Amino acid sequence: MALEDILKGIEEKVSAELEKIKKEAQEKEKKILKEKEKEASRIKDKILKDLEKKVQIEERQRIIKVRREEKMLNLQLKREILNDAFDFAKEKFLYLPRENYLQLLKKTLLYYIDSSTKEIIVNQEDEKWIEEFFKEKNKKNKLKIIPRFNKDERGFILRKKEIQINYTLSSLFLFLRRKLEIEVAQKLFN
Repeated sequence: MALEDILKGIEEKVSAELEKIKKEAQEKEKKILKEKEKEASRIKDKILKDLEKKVQIEERQRIIKVRREEKMLNLQLKREILNDAFDFAKEKFLYLPRENYLQLLKKTLLYYIDSSTKEIIVNQEDEKWIEEFFKEKNKKNKLKIIPRFNKDERGFILRKKEIQINYTLSSLFLFLRRKLEIEVAQKLFN
């Protein structure tokens, strides 16, 4: 019996040792699982955070794109309105009654002509009127009136010593149009 008792004692010790090793292995397994779950949770949170940032960036980019397209459409509409307004104003000015046009031309010429003015370039229809208007002045200053524009162009060009000043209707409207387009663009993009 002694051998049986020894074997039984060894078996109990081995069983106890196995139980102990099993418990330690289970605890180690739980610990490792806990750590891996924490790591997986951290990785999942990072991936979700990165995806959220990516979605926010894409959303901002879409909003920026839509706003840019809206501004471009708005700019295009404002340009069309400006073009229509300028075309309308130019049309009105082209068909201004002759008396009103000549009165305006007279005031503008008197304002800008000085002793350095050598030539006035005008359209053919305005040449005779301007010659009559400046008969006296023409004799004193030797002012030359040159008909170069076709009848559709209104206004004049003054030539002074080294300078040429363009007061034609098309030139003035072009200047105003560019100035207004710049102002409109600045207001849209600021």
